[in-house]
Amino acid sequence: MEEMTITPSAQDYLIDLLSNQDEDTCGIKIFVSEPGTPRAETCIAYAKDEDLSDYRIIKEFNFDLYLEEKSIDFLKDAEVDYSPDKFGG
Repeated sequence: MEEMTITPSAQDYLIDLLSNQDEDTCGIKIFVSEPGTPRAETCIAYAKDEDLSDYRIIKEFNFDLYLEEKSIDFLKDAEVDYSPDKFGG
């Protein structure tokens, strides 16, 4: 995926999280709140049965990934990773 990288360990973790969600959860969405400001924050959330028309769907994984269109430029070269530790990860 050219927009960002999701490591295999992060993919496994997200698949596990999704397996425990209600049927109205259709994937993972990633967006940047307040992009281009000092308060910018990258967010990962469950995508529910909601209006996702502002998101680009990526179907390269064993789950649907939704990237917010206006956030994509801020996510270039980003990496989502997961590393387990004694606090959960």
